[in-house]
Amino acid sequence: YPIPPHSNGPAKSTIFVSIPHFRDGKRCGQTLQRLFATAAHPDRVHVGLIEQTDTEHPQDDPTCLDEYCKLMGFETKDHPPGVAHKGEKQADRDAVR
Repeated sequence: YPIPPHSNGPAKSTIFVSIPHFRDGKRCGQTLQRLFATAAHPDRVHVGLIEQTDTEHPQDDPTCLDEYCKLMGFETKDHPPGVAHKGEKQADRDAVR
């Protein structure tokens, strides 16, 4: 049976999608792109991402986040948590770690 919506109604409901992946960042990035592109309310979608990649050869094994950001026209770079980006088109890696 379907789970009834929260008492505050379906207009406020959210969905959580858990995505574990093993060394397949390209397909995972494409999955994220399709997930948000086809969602009726992408702002209500929350993703839990668990990645296992080859950290010794990252150029041969891109992460899901890197691939998704590349597809969406964003760049990723490491930075200290809480740093403001002043209009850069960038994804915050510290926000998803």
